Amino acid sequence: MSVIESGLYVNNARKINIAFDDLMGFYSEGDYRTGYIRTFAMLLSTCIPDGVIENNPEYADTYAKFPLDERDRTPMSRVAFYLYYKTFEQIMRNLAMIGITKADISSPGNKELDGMALDPFSEWEVEGE
Repeated sequence: MSVIESGLYVNNARKINIAFDDLMGFYSEGDYRTGYIRTFAMLLSTCIPDGVIENNPEYADTYAKFPLDERDRTPMSRVAFYLYYKTFEQIMRNLAMIGITKADISSPGNKELDGMALDPFSEWEVEGE
């Protein structure tokens, strides 16, 4: 089976940024509903190039510990919501969606990342470090 290249794609960058911020907001407000987690998982799943989120080992481990209720309005524990949030963060780091540094971009083999991230603290670097 070969991969078909297309000029069409779904640009989820804006959506996923807003949704990730929303998760932080829900957490800070103490609003830990299952639907928020499920919705973000669905969105993040579209960004996984080689599968779906349910097949991701980190997500599967979190889901095994805290299965999601079928009803979206069902509240979760604070700990479960936090663990899902941190799981999503780790998945996004593994996909180079967050945590990209200038060194990552300029290293050989990362030409596709060229120009996608800037290090906002680069002017504060101490010479020799």
